[in-house]
Amino acid sequence: MSTMTWLITGASSGLGRGIARAALLHGDRVAVTARDPHKLEDLADQFGDRVLPLPMEVTDPAQRHAVVARTVQEFGGIDVLVNNAGKGHFGSVEDSTSEDISLLFQTNFFGPVGMIREVLPHMRKAGKGMIVNTSSMGVMFEGATGNAYYVASKAALEMLSDVLGNEVEPLGIHVMILEPGAFRTEFRAAAIQSPDTQSEAYEKTATASMKYLSENPYNQSGDPAKAGEALYVAVHMNQPPKVLILGKGMIEVATKTLDDRKAEISKWRRIAESTDY
Repeated sequence: MSTMTWLITGASSGLGRGIARAALLHGDRVAVTARDPHKLEDLADQFGDRVLPLPMEVTDPAQRHAVVARTVQEFGGIDVLVNNAGKGHFGSVEDSTSEDISLLFQTNFFGPVGMIREVLPHMRKAGKGMIVNTSSMGVMFEGATGNAYYVASKAALEMLSDVLGNEVEPLGIHVMILEPGAFRTEFRAAAIQSPDTQSEAYEKTATASMKYLSENPYNQSGDPAKAGEALYVAVHMNQPPKVLILGKGMIEVATKTLDDRKAEISKWRRIAESTDY
């Protein structure tokens, strides 16, 4: 198996760290980014010049361009881009602030899109490449409350990934959506809560969900290291998946959601079909 070059954003901890370590343990070269590059130094200490730690705020266009240019300069190209940098958010639709909503979409949607636009010219020139966009179980979990804007930002990235995949597949580039379930990371603890106090009207929905998640930030069943290994295997398949679901709980959530949607379509099929000429 030939050596590959990865560019992984948001690699200081959690899933990003798990993915980076898996690639490095298999002998690949990895450029890793974080807002605080000091959190990446241990990877460089362990894996030497196969690691390129780079500072990046994913919302900054100049930093995105610099990271891609430096990776290509140091490693000669980019085989796999993993858009993992992201930001969580708790808050009802009504109570959340415009400032927090804007930051969320800049980080979770426009930032990854900017990275994609930076790497595509290099991948097109090479005639190959893989783009992995990290989504969320919330996109498939219809019972979620209190994180609508976070889920919306990830759903937007998923829909873009679907269309992008159709556009670049003839060019030798594959796009994969990564849908992780609940993994034991710092993600919940670092999420924005907007605002600090929620309206009483949402005490039993959004507020209750936020309270549970904030009080149980590290009780998830998913292992980031195993997630990294699973993605590594999927990337190297002859026919990689378009959507890679991770975690037993996520399989259950996705299956139930799809079954419920099929039942809803069937229930209202007669009315739906009555609208044609």
